[in-house]
Amino acid sequence: MSALKKIKLLCSDNDSNLFLSQSSDTVINLKNISSLYYSSFYRHGKQLPLFSMSSSLEFFDFSGSYPEGILFLIFGQDKFNNLKKLNLNEIKIGKKDKGALTKYTGLHYLNFFSCCKISDLRFFELFTFSDTYSLIEIQLPTIEFSYFDFLFLSRLKYLKRINIYSLKLMFVGLYFPKEFLSLKEIKIAKMEFSSEQKSQFFEEFGNRINKY
Repeated sequence: MSALKKIKLLCSDNDSNLFLSQSSDTVINLKNISSLYYSSFYRHGKQLPLFSMSSSLEFFDFSGSYPEGILFLIFGQDKFNNLKKLNLNEIKIGKKDKGALTKYTGLHYLNFFSCCKISDLRFFELFTFSDTYSLIEIQLPTIEFSYFDFLFLSRLKYLKRINIYSLKLMFVGLYFPKEFLSLKEIKIAKMEFSSEQKSQFFEEFGNRINKY
């Protein structure tokens, strides 16, 4: 396994899942892996996947109908400190995932695809305001934004693109005149805005807004 640079695992049978083990001693060593594609069907009550620490993993594509808490379980301990791109699909994200991405200051691309479900957790709560992040592009599913979500995004000085499947604003008033200087484009498929919110949103971001 040490010679491998990429692993792609697609399975629906837990017995064939190499990342499921009763013993942490037999977990696959990801030491030299730079890309990991993982997709598995989760059954309620079954074991969750285990991943070893890796300083070489730069790309992780994780997919499966996993419950709330899986994001924190896998990423909450800073296992992949050189991760640059993270794709997530089908998983549920909630209160148990708070702070899951706090340590990933070097992450450049973060994609939550439309089949992900985020509830009872604000996007900014995956991170911390005390650190500086290197995010360049973010993709989000159906989501509600609070003022603090926009405040967090406004502090991402390398952020160039945001793609959102469906966005609902939980406040009125956008006041970031000296922020979002690096942002080139916001793509939103569905806007759940009041007329006042929509007016302020377009005033803030102008021709950087595009619809899918």
